[in-house]
Amino acid sequence: MPRTKTAPDPKQIEKIERTFPHIIEISVPLGGFGSKLDDMYEWHWAREIEAMRGRGWRDENGRFYVRWCFANVITAQDFAREFGGSIVMGR
Repeated sequence: MPRTKTAPDPKQIEKIERTFPHIIEISVPLGGFGSKLDDMYEWHWAREIEAMRGRGWRDENGRFYVRWCFANVITAQDFAREFGGSIVMGR
């Protein structure tokens, strides 16, 4: 399951976050997600859901966060239960 190496432009990300407003924000562990990232994409694939990522950001301590975007809150909650993170209302 290939992942793109190029980042979408800011307008595309904004559109994704508007279209898929239920957002799970997850702190990236030091050293990255490793195989957990593959599990996240596999989770989407198993449910026939396209993986939609929103904008990432860094906090004041340099910790990186990624945003996974979902069309409905139930799916977002299921993802958060499986992989952690919290539902955010936008930044």
